[in-house]
Amino acid sequence: MPQVPLNLINQQVELLGELVTITVKSARTYSDWGDETATETDTTDVKAIYNVYSRESASNAEGKFQGGELTFFFKSDQEGIVNGTKITRENDETFSIDDVRAHGIQGGIYVKEAVVQKV
Repeated sequence: MPQVPLNLINQQVELLGELVTITVKSARTYSDWGDETATETDTTDVKAIYNVYSRESASNAEGKFQGGELTFFFKSDQEGIVNGTKITRENDETFSIDDVRAHGIQGGIYVKEAVVQKV
């Protein structure tokens, strides 16, 4: 049985994705009062596909429907996709990662899905 090429999805993310900046916290320390001090590292020119289908409709005439999850899809080898990482789109919308889901087949990760909340 032939294996599916792992780079197939990466190529699609590169082709269809938008440029985003990811901000990863590192070297966290806490004061005696619990205040966090952290170093943040920005990585620009990262391609991601923003899942716009889960946004709430602007006009729900018959009531309020619960929206789905907001997600970004990243290449399988993208670093820094962890809980708490910030994602900033080119229009300055900023999101924080709540959950990371690795999707794969045949023992390889094809794409990383980041479930986010708008900051």
